[in-house]
Amino acid sequence: MKPNFRYFLGIVLCGSLAQFAQAAGAGAGQSGELPVVVGTGSLTVAGQGYWHREVYEGGESPSLSAYDNNGAVLPDGVYRYEFRSVPDSAGASHRQKSLTKAEGNSEGASLRRGNAKGVNTVSGLFEIQDGQIIYR
Repeated sequence: MKPNFRYFLGIVLCGSLAQFAQAAGAGAGQSGELPVVVGTGSLTVAGQGYWHREVYEGGESPSLSAYDNNGAVLPDGVYRYEFRSVPDSAGASHRQKSLTKAEGNSEGASLRRGNAKGVNTVSGLFEIQDGQIIYR
């Protein structure tokens, strides 16, 4: 890897980490905004019998919603979310690149996996009440 590319990649990763720290520090006022995908990303949402994973390309901005992929309001209750962004680089391992692929369809399976080096992960909880998201 050339030094200039490493410098650029370091800045991008620091920016993503800063966005994560800002969101984590927001507490109850958390906006639910997730970092822009760098490389390949995935967003998994699980709770109340619902499990869904969406895959994103670099530059896309994933967001949380009170609606399922068919447009129906999700049932009231608490949900977990996990966002992962894996930079596309020659140094990324096959395991890192495969973390964003769907692996099974059991509720929360991806939410229990550990974090791999180089993968930007943001996770948390939100609640749905009467079709509205309440961030925790």
